[in-house]
Amino acid sequence: MEQVLDFAVHELTKIVEASFDDLLLEITKMEREHQVLEENLDRRDKRGGGGGGGGGGGGGGGGGGGGGGGGRGEEEGL
Repeated sequence: MEQVLDFAVHELTKIVEASFDDLLLEITKMEREHQVLEENLDRRDKRGGGGGGGGGGGGGGGGGGGGGGGGRGEEEGL
C-alpha cells in the first residue's frame, strides 16, 4: 500500500512540475511579446512626432492587447 502511495505522489509531482513548466514558458512568451509590442509602439511614437502619432500609438496598444499580430495587421491596413 505504501509503495502505491509513493508511486501516486511521484506521478502527481511530475504532472504538477510539467504544468508549472508550461505556465512559466507561457509567461515568458507573453513577456517577450509584450516587450516587442512596446518597442514597436515606441518606434511608432518616435516616427509619428506630434499628437497624431501618439493617438495612433494608443490604438496600437489596444490592438496589441486584443490579439498581438492581428492588431498590428489591422493598423497597417489603415
